[in-house]
Amino acid sequence: MDTDTVIEDEDAPASTDPGLDGWAAVGMLSTNVMVAVPIPKFRVRDVLALKPGYIVSSEWHGGRDIPLLAGEIQFAWIEFEVMDEKLNARITRFS
Repeated sequence: MDTDTVIEDEDAPASTDPGLDGWAAVGMLSTNVMVAVPIPKFRVRDVLALKPGYIVSSEWHGGRDIPLLAGEIQFAWIEFEVMDEKLNARITRFS
């Protein structure tokens, strides 16, 4: 038999090498994530007036988790928390 010949066995188990099934490459793709919180009557002039320490009121009820989206797909729920004077988002559960 020629050493360069590859014989495939249809009954052989699929490879467990993540590089062969394509999912490893998918896991390395980057995407933007978005948190959408409804803020009533917020205008462009309000964005321009933002300064450190400025508080923006939203219609989101405290204690409720906020949806986290990648593109148009919601994949998790988050909650906001403040650490070291920075607003952070903590994933509470995946959708």
